[in-house]
Amino acid sequence: MDDFREVLSDELSLEPPPPLLGGMIEEAARAGRRTRRVRMWTAVAGSATAIAVVAVLLGVVTNKGPAAGGGPARLDAAAGSGAPAVPQTSGAASAAAPSAAPSTALPPTSGASPTVNPASSRTGVPGTPPDDGKVPATAPGLLQQLLSLLPPGQTSHYAGNGGDEPLVQTYLTTAAGTGMIRLSVHPIAGRMVCDGGTPKCVTDAAGRIVQVYHMEGNCVQSTGLLADRGDGTVVQIDLGSCLNYQDDRNRPGVQALTVEQAIAIAENPAVSTRLDRTTVLAGAARFPDLPALF
Repeated sequence: MDDFREVLSDELSLEPPPPLLGGMIEEAARAGRRTRRVRMWTAVAGSATAIAVVAVLLGVVTNKGPAAGGGPARLDAAAGSGAPAVPQTSGAASAAAPSAAPSTALPPTSGASPTVNPASSRTGVPGTPPDDGKVPATAPGLLQQLLSLLPPGQTSHYAGNGGDEPLVQTYLTTAAGTGMIRLSVHPIAGRMVCDGGTPKCVTDAAGRIVQVYHMEGNCVQSTGLLADRGDGTVVQIDLGSCLNYQDDRNRPGVQALTVEQAIAIAENPAVSTRLDRTTVLAGAARFPDLPALF
């Protein structure tokens, strides 16, 4: 028997000692406290979130309320819809207030609204065309415009006729000699027809028709052209082979411009039956007594 006890004692001594009951109880208690703390903080966090949401909603409703003094409700800029916000009411007024939002439309004004004439919005005078800075061409104004487009050289012998189809003249002196240039502008209904006769018909890149002509026996119009601008204006330029200035003497001259230079001037938008106001004023100041052409 003593031997059996000794053997059993030796075998039990080889096994690890069992945990103490008190330690198991303390560990279970600590785990329970941790679980309760997690639940408590979760509940507190949820309550705080709910309180924050309520506070934000109350703030939005408060911002949508009427302005001080019972004024109209402000618009909710964050909504992005542009619709007026419902004003906040309280007490008996809240019970009596209609459920629909009040209209924010402006009260009707007395009398009819003034009608703005688009054509007179720039001039200030009802019924007048808009002021585009253009005025009817004059002979001094057209001459002023022509001189600004000529190649370098000395100009002289200015003359011109006014009216609906102004005609101007200048001499141009370059290293090649002195030549006479005459320019006129004409209103036209429709388009110019090139019949393929004596004038040479040319169509430029924009589809505009240019007639280039040569007239034998007429030194004033030795070479010339007609350019249909396509805007109701035909520009005529004559390049003389003589110098004729209000007398019977036809002194020989040179062709002052090439045909290409003349076409470029004729197709310039600044040359028209209507000129810039500043150009007309400058021409009137520069040529107050422009001699007439005969």
